[in-house]
Amino acid sequence: MINSLEKLKSYLIKTKNIAIALSGGCDSSVLLGLASEYGCDVKAYIIQTEFQRQQDIDDAVALCKQLNVDFQFIQYEAGKLPGFEIDNPQLCYNCKREMFERITKHASADGYSTIMDGTNADDDPEDRPGFKAVAEFNIVSPFRMFNIGKQEIRELGRELNIPQADKPNFACLAIVQRA
Repeated sequence: MINSLEKLKSYLIKTKNIAIALSGGCDSSVLLGLASEYGCDVKAYIIQTEFQRQQDIDDAVALCKQLNVDFQFIQYEAGKLPGFEIDNPQLCYNCKREMFERITKHASADGYSTIMDGTNADDDPEDRPGFKAVAEFNIVSPFRMFNIGKQEIRELGRELNIPQADKPNFACLAIVQRA
């Protein structure tokens, strides 16, 4: 992991400015912590729809304040958009696509050219329809890029005192509603 972490650190430091899609979960929170630790010009974008848990949003805001990182909410009613019906098999893809489209627009307006997310090496594209949207919007997934998995991310989070380091994974509320 040391080699992967050194590569990640070097990559983050070389990247001029970074916008992070911050969910309030473990992976994106640790990525934000690393970017802050390495002195990057970073801004967090927090999506607020009926599909996000309020606790995750609150955790994201608290982390930004703890790290003294600028953040912006992006609010919309996802369930009212075409393609967001709970029974739509493309719901996950549509949701990620809408999210990254909105983050890209806001980040670009704010002068951020690199958008990152917390996708990691353990995330399976077969289980994640949103991977297609990540590619379509050129979202950078540094943990995946440098082969860093969930266990390593949790360890990094603990070292950085990120409160979300041991936070359990949760499905979005749209997936919960489907069950």
